[in-house]
Formats: sequence, C-alpha cells, structure tokens
Amino acid sequence: MWFASLLLLGSLVSCGVSATIKPAKYYFDICHTSDPKYNDCVKKTLEKLKPQLIKGIPDLNLQSVEPLHIPKIELSEGNGNFQMKQKLTNLYIHGTSNYTLEDLSINVDGREMNYTMTFPLLEFESDYELDGQILVLPIKGEGRANYNFTDVTIRAFTKIETFKKKGKVYVRIKSYSLKIEPTDVHLHFSNLFNGDKVLGDSTNKFLNDNWRDAYNTYRDLPENAFAQYLKVITNNVFEKFPAEEIFPK
Repeated sequence: MWFASLLLLGSLVSCGVSATIKPAKYYFDICHTSDPKYNDCVKKTLEKLKPQLIKGIPDLNLQSVEPLHIPKIELSEGNGNFQMKQKLTNLYIHGTSNYTLEDLSINVDGREMNYTMTFPLLEFESDYELDGQILVLPIKGEGRANYNFTDVTIRAFTKIETFKKKGKVYVRIKSYSLKIEPTDVHLHFSNLFNGDKVLGDSTNKFLNDNWRDAYNTYRDLPENAFAQYLKVITNNVFEKFPAEEIFPK
C-alpha cells in the first residue's frame, strides 16, 4: 500500500503516452507487507520520493508536482449565507511536494488505508467564473482567482479491491475520500462585478473575514471533486503493475 500513499497526495497526473514500463521496483522502493515495520517503510518511501515527485516520472506518464496542474474543476452548491457556482480552469497548485506524513494506518487484509498529511502552505491560482449569492447580495465575476491555504491537514481514506487482467491479479481503488482542513485561508477574485473596485474589494474582504463559514458551506464539493479526480489517476497507475509487484509479502 505504499504506492497508494503517494498517489493519495494528489501529485500524480497523466502527461502523455508512456514508454515501456519497467518493474515497479525500478521506480520505487518496495515495502513488504510481512515486514513488522511496514508502516515505517511506507513513510520512508514517501520521504525518499519527494525529489522524484518534483521531477516527474515520464515512463509512468507522471508530470512534476510543482506545480500540480488540474485542467478544470467545477463546484456548485451552497446554503444559508453562501451560495456559489464556481468553475476553475487551468488550476495550478503550489506546495504539494512539501508534505509531512503525520499518521498512517494500513490494513492489507482489510484492503484499506487511512492517513494524515500536513502542508505548511498550498497556493492555488486559476482562471475562474463565479456566479452566486452572499447574504442577499448577488456575486458574479470572471477573471483570475488566488487562494492561499495555510497549515493544511488532509485526512485520506481509501478502500482497495482486486481484479484479474491477462491472468494476473491487479489492484485498484474502490473508494476514495478526503477531509481537507486549513487553519487559515486568504483568497482574492479579480474583476468581480465587471471590475467595480469598490464592490470587488468589499466582497473579497467579506469572504476573507468569513472564510470558515464560506468554506464549510461547500467543502464537500472540493473534497469530493479532488477525491474522484485522484481515484481515476491512481487507478491509471495502479493498473500498470501486478499486485505481486506492489504488494509483495
């Protein structure tokens, strides 16, 4: 399950057609599930992988994580004082390689893994389209968006299943969920209300002053969106290696 830890970070993204795939041990240190210190082995593997995450691994169609690029995410929901529909395109996330694995719990027989990672700073920048309502006031804009998430804790929960392909057993993610908890958030939307500076500045200030209420209103949307996105990417990589290569006993 060490490989799932890496993928759950969100750093592995397809970037083209791969070359001939070598055995898994060529790309990563392999942890044996029979090792009494299996969890410690996983942690060491993740730390050792940081330079590779920054460089990328072309053979596996994995681009660099700095920055992590996501073409598009759409968010649409809300209740109470905050109702927003957002579309983020050309999203770049900085800081994904600067992680600390705080806690790790792997149950190979139960086919699940839970762990916690922290990041001192995650910076998002993208083009945006926004249409919504704050209190009784409409909010609308289209331009550039910046989000700074400080002291972020990400709790990840995965369940794994096996399947057969060409006579061999492989693994894939069956379910994938995230809980994302920032300590502080600062955001800025440019060109709100067609560039009206007074309305734009006051709206940005209100959102920053009340970021926690706003975030809690629609947090399940980015958490679910990222989880589903990462599930697809994870399985794309998992299916390149038989289970016996990435889960040796």
